[in-house]
Amino acid sequence: MCVSWAAISLTGCVRDDRVKTEEYVGIGDPVPVFSVMNYDSAQTIGKITLLTFFDPTCSDCQRELPLLEYVWGNLKNTPDFEMINIARGRTLENLAATEGGDRWLLMPSYPDPERIIYNLFATSTIPRIYLIDRQGVVCEKWVENTHLSAEQLLSVVKSYVEKP
Repeated sequence: MCVSWAAISLTGCVRDDRVKTEEYVGIGDPVPVFSVMNYDSAQTIGKITLLTFFDPTCSDCQRELPLLEYVWGNLKNTPDFEMINIARGRTLENLAATEGGDRWLLMPSYPDPERIIYNLFATSTIPRIYLIDRQGVVCEKWVENTHLSAEQLLSVVKSYVEKP
């Protein structure tokens, strides 16, 4: 059973205020089909996946980065855990060249320069963090701010990883 820890605030560092924010994927929804470089969303089946949309220049994304690094550092060798970070509006080249971009590249990160993948999930506002269960269904979602410590986020993710 999926339980919402969703924390949605009204301000975001990267939002297009000219566009009404529309959410296309929420808790209980299957993850849309997408592929980026050598990653395909079908890979989420059978694994617990933490999916994040970010931009390295976004102050909210920078605030959440240490939490994601902590989770990755603790779970990267766990066979049924996967993390994928998608750089909204970025190529790999400009991600690597952006201050702070190198930290994201220490984790599995992929470009979405035309926002094609991002637009399957929402129209605006990052960071967006989705926890996806073994069936490929979103079971947790945070937008802009998790309101969790690194240890708390790890605990939430581990609670799903440890379930059969």
